[in-house]
Amino acid sequence: MKKKLIVGNTLIALTALYVLVNPIKSMAATQEPAALWQEVAQKLGIGTDKVQTAFEQIREERKKERVTQLVKDGKLTQVQANALALKQKEWQTKAQALKADRDAWFKSQNIDQTVLRGQMHGRGSRVQGMMKGNM
Repeated sequence: MKKKLIVGNTLIALTALYVLVNPIKSMAATQEPAALWQEVAQKLGIGTDKVQTAFEQIREERKKERVTQLVKDGKLTQVQANALALKQKEWQTKAQALKADRDAWFKSQNIDQTVLRGQMHGRGSRVQGMMKGNM
């Protein structure tokens, strides 16, 4: 009887967790990160910056966990993992500089970037489709 109760409670808890987490995953796949952070911040009554920081920390932790697992599985050496971490930091710095340059250019041209989202870059954009020959 206790076993059935534990299994039943576990299933209820897992179902509740799925119901809570699945919409967030779905929103994350379809929204720009900033829009998702703002929506979560509003629901929780906290600043968007705190939500953004939390999401970024979680993403970084997951990346580290995946690399650690690859080392444990023998698919990467520790030396390779360390080199990868350094290169990712370098890429991140370059990406931040590129974003700052892009934002400054849009501002200098008085163009609201939000009206262009999905039109110029990203998955499923028209530009990518045209580049693949799909017009």
